[in-house]
Amino acid sequence: MTSTFPIPSSLQDLERQPYNLLPYPNGFADDDEATRAESFDELVLLLEQGNRTLKNGNIALFETPDGEDGFDEWNDEERMQALYTLVR
Repeated sequence: MTSTFPIPSSLQDLERQPYNLLPYPNGFADDDEATRAESFDELVLLLEQGNRTLKNGNIALFETPDGEDGFDEWNDEERMQALYTLVR
């Protein structure tokens, strides 16, 4: 069985199909050192908030009231983009 999301061989592979993450998210300011640091701080806060939500949601994260899979919260697009940018 082939996975829809294979393990990428490099970080740059995450910038192509099927992942399509950007090196920097929209709204990331890179004008000077202070602005860049502020943008990274915002990414860290976004990631920390997402991680707190995941931790506090516990198993309910994957069990929604209508029976649908809650996996989308785990893979929140903004959270994944922030994580990728910080790791990169």
